[in-house]
Amino acid sequence: MNFLIRMGIPEMEELWNDLQAKHRNGTISKKEEELYKKWGKAYNYRNRYHSE
Repeated sequence: MNFLIRMGIPEMEELWNDLQAKHRNGTISKKEEELYKKWGKAYNYRNRYHSE
């Protein structure tokens, strides 16, 4: 059974896209980098252990 996980509100998706772009461009602040890493770790955990 496959599910599509979506961000709860549009602002969350905008924030994630902004963090990704800043990370890739190297313009991310230290606080934003910390949030980006934690958020990414949570996604990886969810994909690894809850993919079924």
